[in-house]
Amino acid sequence: MACGFNLVLYLAAMQGVPIELYEAAELDGASKTRQFFTITLPLIREVLVISAVFLVVGGLNAFELVWLLTAQDPAAGVHTLGTFMVGTLFTEFQVGRAAAIAVLLFGLVLTASLAVLRATRREVVET
Repeated sequence: MACGFNLVLYLAAMQGVPIELYEAAELDGASKTRQFFTITLPLIREVLVISAVFLVVGGLNAFELVWLLTAQDPAAGVHTLGTFMVGTLFTEFQVGRAAAIAVLLFGLVLTASLAVLRATRREVVET
């Protein structure tokens, strides 16, 4: 589902890589594979990290697909935190419990995003 959005992100990032770097690498005899791993990937690294964070957030906030495919009444086995929160709030009318689930969901998204950012932390490459 996120393929198109990520494709546009990657395309925009790769268009920002200076062509002179590829020309210099070609003169030095670097293959296309070598150019990709030594020029392209390091220079679009920030976009890759942001894309990974978006995928983590999107995965944890999976709501619409489950909600629509289960006719707004998911069984206990197919609940996500989002559908469980909405069901708790609007079906059982337990506002406090739904608020606690929302805080838990926020904490999970924050923790997962920070974990991705920390795992992919590296020095910034200047062009």
